[in-house]
Amino acid sequence: MQHPSHAGLHHLTLVPYTTYSAGTFICRACGCIGGKGFSYCCPLCDFDLHVQCAHLPQVMAHESHHFHSLLLVYNSTPPPAMSFTSFGYANQLVCKLCNLAMDGRFWSYNCYACNYHIHASCAVNKPEPVVASAAETSEGKVVNAESVPREGLETEQTQQAAVTIEQVEDPALRQQLELRQLQLELDMSSALANMIGSFNLNSLI
Repeated sequence: MQHPSHAGLHHLTLVPYTTYSAGTFICRACGCIGGKGFSYCCPLCDFDLHVQCAHLPQVMAHESHHFHSLLLVYNSTPPPAMSFTSFGYANQLVCKLCNLAMDGRFWSYNCYACNYHIHASCAVNKPEPVVASAAETSEGKVVNAESVPREGLETEQTQQAAVTIEQVEDPALRQQLELRQLQLELDMSSALANMIGSFNLNSLI
């Protein structure tokens, strides 16, 4: 597939498992380590995405921010036109849902008009907010997202996606989501069949 996060570089290939020697990958969208199973990858660039992350919508209406839709961006770096002070202490963005620092290497949903920013993974899941201590708050420090474990994200995303389709009230939208999920399952089956077909079975006899 051609993905806008890797535009102008290479196609992303759907693979049933990672090709890295470690047996896992780091998702360039949510930052989750230890990714396994199906993923979209560019082996030339060591670029990997969870299947769920690769299909995140470009624009999202999120329940946590009723004023405007949130725009998906592929890094959390503030645009040059915005002032230093609008991003708070040391120009550091903080996720409004989990209260952790934003990592510019990974994706986020943003409303720049309201200075509202959330991790892409938090937009899909519903994380428990991290409360900084009084000392950290008074000193203006930001909790680092890297200090908090992010295991099990892939499973949570999969479960959240299944629940979302069932909770959609609009019949037309629900049907569209079901067709999209079916197409994704067909793509996965095709990728797995191609991988199996690429083996030289004669060499095993």
